[in-house]
Amino acid sequence: MKQYPTLMRPELVLATLEGRKTQTRRLKHRAEVGDVLWVKETWGYDGFGGYVYFADNPKLNVRKRPSMFMPKAACRLFLLVTAVRWEALQEILCNDMIAEGCIPKGVTGGQWQQWQRDYFMPLWDSINTKPGTTWRDNPQVKVITFERIEMEAK
Repeated sequence: MKQYPTLMRPELVLATLEGRKTQTRRLKHRAEVGDVLWVKETWGYDGFGGYVYFADNPKLNVRKRPSMFMPKAACRLFLLVTAVRWEALQEILCNDMIAEGCIPKGVTGGQWQQWQRDYFMPLWDSINTKPGTTWRDNPQVKVITFERIEMEAK
């Protein structure tokens, strides 16, 4: 088992904590089944030697620190990789969009293309902006399915 850091936006951290996000798509990622991803998220110090997380409260009155600089000791989300496959980005189906955690709570009905257009495409393109990585480019992505596990940050 290897451990790898992975960046996650606050709204997706919340979806993971709520059990709505169980899958992620990545352009380049080394993780394989049995590996553990530790989530780096927007964070800060609480002033008493502990950590706070902006996914829980975006209006925290502490200095906001970017997820890329989060130390492993501050990690609260560990994800065990349970399945991996490769596919073209635009092949994502409704069940996978739900597993990605990008469909807001309470949204029901709608069609596959509508969900892609309204929820998944804007999220993807807000994160992946380089040529060859956008929705329109339809890159091959690694689809990583995971389950949340309890683990001590070391």
